[in-house]
Amino acid sequence: MSQERSRSTDIWNTWSYSKLTTLYTCPLQFWFQYVLSLRAPTATMLAVGSALHFMAYRFFSVRYKSAESFASEWKHFWNGVVQSEHGPSSYDPRISRPVSIAWENGNQSGYWFHKGGEMLAGFYGRHIQHREPSANGVVIGAKAEHSFRRLAWRCYSLSGQIDRIDEYPDHVEIIDYKMGAEADIMVQGSLQPIFYQLAYELVLKNERFHGKPLRSIRIENLISGKEQEAGLATAAQIDTFNGYLAEASTFVRAILERRQPHLIEAPLTTLHPRGVADGIFYPRLPRGNHCKNCIFMVQCRDWEQKQPTPARDVWLEELWQRYLRESSDQPQLKFEK
Repeated sequence: MSQERSRSTDIWNTWSYSKLTTLYTCPLQFWFQYVLSLRAPTATMLAVGSALHFMAYRFFSVRYKSAESFASEWKHFWNGVVQSEHGPSSYDPRISRPVSIAWENGNQSGYWFHKGGEMLAGFYGRHIQHREPSANGVVIGAKAEHSFRRLAWRCYSLSGQIDRIDEYPDHVEIIDYKMGAEADIMVQGSLQPIFYQLAYELVLKNERFHGKPLRSIRIENLISGKEQEAGLATAAQIDTFNGYLAEASTFVRAILERRQPHLIEAPLTTLHPRGVADGIFYPRLPRGNHCKNCIFMVQCRDWEQKQPTPARDVWLEELWQRYLRESSDQPQLKFEK
């Protein structure tokens, strides 16, 4: 069985922050993106955000001599993304494949060519003094862009990427980069820092940072430079997080295995039981702000025009077609009578 098919068949137990919030934001978008794995042009802000994250990572590994040289490399890198020479998260097209970007207008690529340079010049100014290890053992950016995949926690596999970890003599702090600003109550109530906290406690704490405790998780706004404290999750918040995972897992598995609502393991309190009863991932209608950066608007409108087919039937057919594609290059043995 290929890795792709393995991911598909245990889809209800493998979660990232993006995957989890997509399901709760719009089940139909989840269906298109994480079950069917449909290809669509990348949203502009997603491409820009990925590219700026890559440059922030490079800041701590490349000796830029000035803010101007750092901003200049951004322009070179961003041109490569726009010209499809490489993807938005690496110069290496084997690591980050070129993407088609869903531009909203003809001026966006040029706008971010200049705006991104301004943002990174500000980033350089804020962090140039942090680039070198200090005499007292402080290492800002001690680990940048740490990815964790299929991290076992309870009965789930968690995935994500920590943007930056700063190491101090007696503790560490996690920094997450964001493009925009959120109200403090939204930052402090987000589930994303919990993914990072669990990854640190389960793996990084002892393997990389000699048992140093995690003291804080902060959000750095790449546009303004403002930082916000996300806070560490309490035991009660971890239980709430587990509850969201349990409901998401129950919901997805019930639809894909076509279970009746009264047979599912856990009650649904946030996701609508209609989807389980009908075996369908419904869109969140009417359309609104949650659709702003969705790359599946055309498919969503098509879905609305047609009678939806139960998801389990479509999913099984998709798995069968993947199997046929994967097996098509197998040699056919000839048998003689």
